[in-house]
Amino acid sequence: MSRRRWQVIVPFVVYVATSLAVHALFVGEISPEILSGELIDTDSYTRILRVQALRDTGEWYETAMDRSNAPFGETSHWTRPLDLLLLGGAVVMAPVVGFEGGLYWAAAFVGPILQILTGLLLAWAVAPLVRGRGLVMMALLAQPAVMVYSLAGRADHHGLILLTFTVVCGYVVRTLVAPGKRRYAFLAGAWGGIGLWVSTEFLLPLAVVLGVSALAWVFHGRTYARANRTLSLGWFCATGAALVLERPLSQLLQPEYDRLSIVHLVVSGIAAAFWQLATFVGYTRTWRAFVLGAGGVLSVAGVWFLYPTFFGGPWAEVDPELARIWLGQVAELQPLWPTEPGGWGRFMVYLGLAAVVLPGTIWLLVRERSEMREAAWLFLATSLCVFFVAAGFRARFATFAELLAVVFVAGLADRVFRPHGSRQRKEAGAARALLVTAVVVGPVVLGGLIWSGSRGLPTRAGAGSPAACSVKDMAEYLTSDRLPGAPPLTIAAHVDFGPELLYRTPHRVLATPYHRNRGIIATHRLLTSADGGVSRILARMRGVDLILLCPAADAGFFDTIAGDGSLYHRLIEGDPPPWLRRLPLPPTLSQGFLLYSVSR
Repeated sequence: MSRRRWQVIVPFVVYVATSLAVHALFVGEISPEILSGELIDTDSYTRILRVQALRDTGEWYETAMDRSNAPFGETSHWTRPLDLLLLGGAVVMAPVVGFEGGLYWAAAFVGPILQILTGLLLAWAVAPLVRGRGLVMMALLAQPAVMVYSLAGRADHHGLILLTFTVVCGYVVRTLVAPGKRRYAFLAGAWGGIGLWVSTEFLLPLAVVLGVSALAWVFHGRTYARANRTLSLGWFCATGAALVLERPLSQLLQPEYDRLSIVHLVVSGIAAAFWQLATFVGYTRTWRAFVLGAGGVLSVAGVWFLYPTFFGGPWAEVDPELARIWLGQVAELQPLWPTEPGGWGRFMVYLGLAAVVLPGTIWLLVRERSEMREAAWLFLATSLCVFFVAAGFRARFATFAELLAVVFVAGLADRVFRPHGSRQRKEAGAARALLVTAVVVGPVVLGGLIWSGSRGLPTRAGAGSPAACSVKDMAEYLTSDRLPGAPPLTIAAHVDFGPELLYRTPHRVLATPYHRNRGIIATHRLLTSADGGVSRILARMRGVDLILLCPAADAGFFDTIAGDGSLYHRLIEGDPPPWLRRLPLPPTLSQGFLLYSVSR
């Protein structure tokens, strides 16, 4: 192998090796329970249940979980792409560890695999713009939000969303740099449709893509109109194909906003129709701006007329009560804008790098004005600004902002450090390494110190219970013969316990942490009501057999005041009403859990 080729390969080898070391360190030092069958996120157990059901029944279009939201069942808003990855991993490993074992390990390690692939694809995506592809990959490893969603033991579709976004960015960059190569435009749109299939949150990246592409047309003319037509056609075709794959024919016309539906196909069709007409508009820049404005207004009006709820976003149809008692408390949906002194630490951890590089984007855009890469950098800068603001309102968008900030770090480093001669190269290389490390790692370290000093170390919301409440250990007890009644029984418990209880026991649950599950409301009403008669009626209506409590984990969900007479506080104080009987638990479980049996 030639020396030059080896120099090209080394950064990729180092990145993959470092990524594997980081994830191995996490498993070995922080979450060794992954090796003994415990995942670190509620979604991971639900994903396994979905894939198990798909394999057992072969019902591709069936996404309901009969044992959740008892006795009515729960229909999921998730789609199939991540399920397919997990199923594929399980099938590959089945000859060695069996299908169930293969499925567990696929769920446990799909996050790190997606993270490694995202870094490699990011190096490819920005190749037309930056030279420091090794820097891009390594800097991505230092981004907290990206890594949190990629941890071993976490089968989360956000990692797949970020990977898809990276591919879209790569093709959009190539389209804007060379608009005449329309295969890039088609692939950009097609991958955008795939991203929309993974999650309807991908509408925001698509809006940025279309917006910047439209501006490129206004300023540079008809060549970009053809590229945009091809891009929107790719989006429309991929969305249509995904819709047919995801839904049975009887549901193709059913509108939904939190899951791929006819609504999104119509929106992509309107975009494709506009750009089909726009290719005939040449004339002046002013005329193109007018056509874009008029077309945008008419397109928005058309969507509003057909599907007015669309503009409310994926959670437009969420029950307001559910939003108040649970959804509004989910950590990844909280704002990152600092609203209190300690909030600056959290802001710096997740958005500190983006805040540092944002001023540099202006300099870089001015510098690239005379080059064909201007539109591509404008796309990336606009995306960074959009996701910086979006993450300020919802923390889950911080992954996009971090990824884009890394690109600008590499781009700025390329242009600041351009030495001539071997000695200058060595000096510039050392200065570049020190400065880039400080810029990439500094905000995270400083933010972490502020955050931990003001409010304690950050914890991962939705991860389940504290160590005192091991759901795995409780599940072993719940599958024993020491319970009153024959399984399956119906359990009312903390919303985050639901998925693991479904995974480890044959029982039913009311609440799982998903916005379509009205069992969350039923569980909350049952335990926070001060009227014992109301609580008993709710328990009967839902067929509740057991009430499982963990005071160390429940407080944030059952937000009541001690002594207020609520059923929850009566139970944790050992004063149950006559229709509830406390069940004895082994010492290892009684330290954290309380279990009550409902009498009929």
